This record gives sequence, C-alpha cells and structure tokens, in this order.
Amino acid sequence: MGCGHSKRGSSSAAVALCRGRSALLAEAIAWRYALADAHRAYASSLRATGAALHDFLRAVLDAAERGRRRRGPSRGDGPGVAWRLRGGAGRQR
Repeated sequence: MGCGHSKRGSSSAAVALCRGRSALLAEAIAWRYALADAHRAYASSLRATGAALHDFLRAVLDAAERGRRRRGPSRGDGPGVAWRLRGGAGRQR
C-alpha cells in the first residue's frame, strides 16, 4: 500500500490524498519524537532538582549540628531545625 509506486506525474485525487496522509504521518512521527525528547529533558531536570534539594538540606542539617555542638545543649531551646527535618517525633524536653 502507499503512493510510492504511483506514477510521479499522476494527479489522481487518490494519489494526492495518499501523499497528504503520508506527509501528515511523517509530521506526527516528528512531533512524537519531540514530545519524547521533552519528556526525557523534564525527567532529567527533576532528577537534578532533587539532587540539588538533597545537597541543600544536607548542608542545612550539617550547619545545625555544628551550631548545636558549639553552643551545647540548653534547656529552653527545644528541638532544632535538624531534629524536625530528620523526622523527630514525640514530646519536646
């Protein structure tokens, strides 16, 4: 099937319709590849964003730990940011 075997000079309506459909299919395939490429780029950017957030929060937790070690424990402080970010639960002491 297809219009590849039709005569080049043929101006038949059926051949014109076939060539039009062929062009539309080629365009649809190109758009499908463009969508797949955009989806891959989006997934890659999500992965990079997640890694950046992880690094940022790790730095925040490390800074909170260093600050707590320098200051020493105090009774009025309660749990700090690092404790809340690490999922600490229960009563504050």
